[in-house]
Amino acid sequence: MVGLGAAAIVVAVASLLASLLDAPDAAPLLRVVAIAGVAARYSEVRRALLERSLSFRRSVGIQSASVAVGWIAAVVAASQGAGAWSMVIQLVTTEIVQAAALATGPGRRVPALHRDEIGPLWTHGREVLGAGVGAFVFNNGDDAAVSATLGPAALGPYRFAYDIANAVTYMLTRPVNRLLQPVWARVRADLGNWAYAYHEVLRMLSLVGGILVLGIAVHGPAALGVAYDGRWDFITPTIRAFAVYGLFRVVGASTGSIFVAAERPAVMRRIITGQNIGLLVALPIGLATDDITWVAVAVTVPLVVATLVSLAAACSITTLPRREAVRTIVGGWTIGLAVNLAGVPVRLAVDDEVIGLGLAGAVVAALAGLVVARSGVLRRAEAVSVSASAG
Repeated sequence: MVGLGAAAIVVAVASLLASLLDAPDAAPLLRVVAIAGVAARYSEVRRALLERSLSFRRSVGIQSASVAVGWIAAVVAASQGAGAWSMVIQLVTTEIVQAAALATGPGRRVPALHRDEIGPLWTHGREVLGAGVGAFVFNNGDDAAVSATLGPAALGPYRFAYDIANAVTYMLTRPVNRLLQPVWARVRADLGNWAYAYHEVLRMLSLVGGILVLGIAVHGPAALGVAYDGRWDFITPTIRAFAVYGLFRVVGASTGSIFVAAERPAVMRRIITGQNIGLLVALPIGLATDDITWVAVAVTVPLVVATLVSLAAACSITTLPRREAVRTIVGGWTIGLAVNLAGVPVRLAVDDEVIGLGLAGAVVAALAGLVVARSGVLRRAEAVSVSASAG
């Protein structure tokens, strides 16, 4: 019902929103996106029930497959000249495929609720809903401001840089946050186990996120230059600014589920509210420069501050020492940067840029696989999940 209501509101005010964005052609795009929102809300309930039954592999498989199908649909549409509609097609395809897959198998039946259970659920849920609304405002407010202030011509490169820098961020954060909540719910009574589990999750997120996100920051601009013959070289600083955004967003992905599992969603809502206040202060400063890189920096600063506050709160809840958490995160990022920098001399040593990128990618992939395997971070994270599920 919430999804239908939100979709109806977006459809009704689509023309008004498009005029505020100074993009009248965006109205039909907004209406179609609203339809995707209905499918997304449907999937939320089914996915929660699926994960409640500890069917983590099926949940991750469905999400990963739906994202892959969506991107394939977007590439095909873009190659046929669909323009902005290709991204809308990607979103709609992803959500519909995901909803269809979740409509079958475990989690397809929604349990009935007694009226006495609705009150406590609403008290808890309204904080989560408020946090979700705040996150939506933060994730989309900068796009609206860039379009309205700097114009649609600036929004294109700005959003393109964001999507490139955060290409792996979404795929890492969405499944991780969902899969961790049942784990935290199992281990929260044992603070020692919770601290250990959270430490291992931070190790995994910082190492894997560092390798992937910093890989885009280090080698992404060169790959983009080859693919587009240097036409997008001017967004290289913006991509690297958004890579910092992505690094903090990945490690912060674990905190929301901790607040929910600890029955403290109000903490999450307050942090996101503060993040939006920071955006209101920083964004006009970035827009005043007429430079999308400084806008990206202005958006990244409140996210970094909010993530640090969230990590501190999560450490307090799980009793993980904050210094240990910081050392773990910085260590993972440092390894990720070193792995990617090792590929730079290989890339520069070859005259053919395509071959150089391919060789650099092979070196980085080999080193990354070796580092991840030797660290045992994925094995220990899986052991934490299995032990929590068994408990």
